[in-house]
Amino acid sequence: MGTAAKVKKLSQKMETKKEKVLRTTKKKKSQKRKAKKEKKMLRKWKRKEESQKRRRKMEKVLIKKTRKKKKKSPRIKAEVLQRTKKKKRQKKTLEMEKNLKLIKAEGERENNDKGKRDDPFRRKTKQTPRKMASPPHWIHSFNVVICYECIPFYGVSEFSWKKIESFGKINRLLIVFSLSK
Repeated sequence: MGTAAKVKKLSQKMETKKEKVLRTTKKKKSQKRKAKKEKKMLRKWKRKEESQKRRRKMEKVLIKKTRKKKKKSPRIKAEVLQRTKKKKRQKKTLEMEKNLKLIKAEGERENNDKGKRDDPFRRKTKQTPRKMASPPHWIHSFNVVICYECIPFYGVSEFSWKKIESFGKINRLLIVFSLSK
């Protein structure tokens, strides 16, 4: 065998290898295309199903709306009206009771506040300090802790000072809170 024959055989082998590679790549590409087509078909099918479901639901709703409602007998209507009136009356009485309780509580507070010797207007200015566990509703957020002796330097306004006083002194420290808006 000559070298030319060997070269020929090698070249043939190489060509067959190339063809095989091309075939496999073509197969892979065709498989990918098929997979893409299948995915598209599945998506379309799902969309169709969803739209059909929506249509059916809408049709059912339309049918329900278009159906004639059975007329209630006058006796049943009267009973329903009585029930609603009763509920309204109950609500009104509850509201009235709440208002009365509030008014009574305010009157009691005013009576307690009057008649103190220290105050020229005979009103109680200093309130009892509130507990830390449940801060009052006007406290919005915790701002600063200021030493009781240092307050003149910080220049706390009278309004905030009153609020602080009403909240109470804790270990000679005052807690300043920002007011809710």
